[in-house]
Parts: sequence; structure tokens; C-alpha cells
Amino acid sequence: MNRQGKLQKHGHSVKNIPYSTRIGSKMTTSRPFSTHPADQNSPQDPPLSTHNKSSIKIHIINGQPKAKLSQRDLMTMGLEFNVRDPDLAQARTRSKTLSLQLSQLPIPYNKEEKRVYNQVLRQLLPQMHKSAYIIGPITVDYGFNIHIGQNAFLNSNCTLLDVAPIHIGNNTMVGPNVDFYTASHGVDFMKRREGYTIGKEIIIGDDVWIGGKSVILPGVRIGNRSIIGAGSVVTKDVPDDVFVAGNPAVVKKILVNNEGDYDQNVANLFKSGNGIDVV
Repeated sequence: MNRQGKLQKHGHSVKNIPYSTRIGSKMTTSRPFSTHPADQNSPQDPPLSTHNKSSIKIHIINGQPKAKLSQRDLMTMGLEFNVRDPDLAQARTRSKTLSLQLSQLPIPYNKEEKRVYNQVLRQLLPQMHKSAYIIGPITVDYGFNIHIGQNAFLNSNCTLLDVAPIHIGNNTMVGPNVDFYTASHGVDFMKRREGYTIGKEIIIGDDVWIGGKSVILPGVRIGNRSIIGAGSVVTKDVPDDVFVAGNPAVVKKILVNNEGDYDQNVANLFKSGNGIDVV
């Protein structure tokens, strides 16, 4: 069956899911990445943000100087902040202490070992769903900005730099040595010297599989049910139902889901003959 035939075979219920990702030599950009009815209005779906950036604008307009806001406030609002702030340094020390404590615990087999392990883990990651499971060691900046969904799984040696929120969806699997970087820095080297940084939120959808040693860069969103090949560097948004791999990660295959749906934008590129497979 030729490429056109494959599209006709699976095209009876095509989704229109805008996204931003590099595919071969072509770039398309838009947000959000999912409009599928099954993916909308779900109570498990992570919010796009846990703060209201407009409140900071009103705050300043009403005459409150920026200095009145703490560095933690600026960080959680997605604004530039100074990472050397004593309050933030204390929060990082706490998370590193808990991470070290977790790494020194035995693999939890019996009931008591599981109780102790989960107690430390919940202190480190208070926004983690009770059904999620993590194999230590794990490295985080703060922990309170990390949201992990139902039945999610993170393998050993993952790093989550959560100066901005990191959302990991329900039933998502993360391989060992995967890094999530929300921290970004300006081009002004003097500001970098002084410790200024800014965070960009990362959102991982439901039923995603991220292969080991992948790197997820600031601001990236990965769509539901997509697969990230081992060792990939994900620099752009990834739509639903695709397999991406490489550095930078590019779409390699369209993954037709149980309803026979796939991304229309990817399908159009497929029709144009760029060699992407439908599997």
C-alpha cells in the first residue's frame, strides 16, 4: 500500500492538533497540542500554569515596586529571579538532603521499607500522585514544582530542574537518566554571573514513553501517547501520537492510536513525501 493509501485507510477520524516541532527541514509552530475530545476537560490533565502572571502586572501598575516580591514569587510567576536568594538556597539544600536520604535507603520490598521510602519521597515531591512510582536516586532543584500523575513511573537517576513547574501525565513512563531542564539564562553574561535565571514550564502528556538518557529542554510540551527515543534531545513541542528521536529530536513515525486517529499536520507532511511512516 502506498503512502496515500495508508492515509486513506486511517483517515476516517482525523484530529487537527497544532504543534511546534521540527520535521526534517520543515518547521511548524502553534499551540496547544491537543484538541481531541478524549484529551479535553479531563480532571487529570495538568493545568498550563499554576500561577497567574497577570497578577504581577496589576501589582506593579498599582504602584507596588518589584522589590516587594520575593525571589520565590518571581520564580513561580515565570519571571526573572536570582537563584542565589537565601530562601531559594535553603529550599534547594532541603531537597538535596532529602534526595541523598532517599538514595541511601534500601530498595523497598517489605511493608516497613516501603513506608519509610514513600515517606521521604512524599516530602521531596509533595505534588506526586500516591499511585506513581519512582526508583531513586533522583535529583531535583526544589521538588514542590514537580507534578506527577496517576500510575506514572520514573526510573533511576532522573534529574528534574524545577525552577518552573514540571507536569508528568498519567501512566507516563520515564526511562533512566532522563533530564528535565526548566531553567534558562539570558545572553547577558554579567547577569549570568550574578545568578539571574528564568524558568519555562515543561508539560508531558498522558501515556507518554520517554527513553533513557533523553533531555527535555525548557518550555517543551509533549503530547499524549507519544514516544521519545532513547538519547533524544527534545527542543520543540511534540504532538500527540508520534515517535520522535535524535538530536534535535524530529518526528520519525506517526503512531495511529486505538481510534485510528493521527495528527493532520504530520499527515500533510507525510502526503508530501518526506518518508514518515504510519505504524
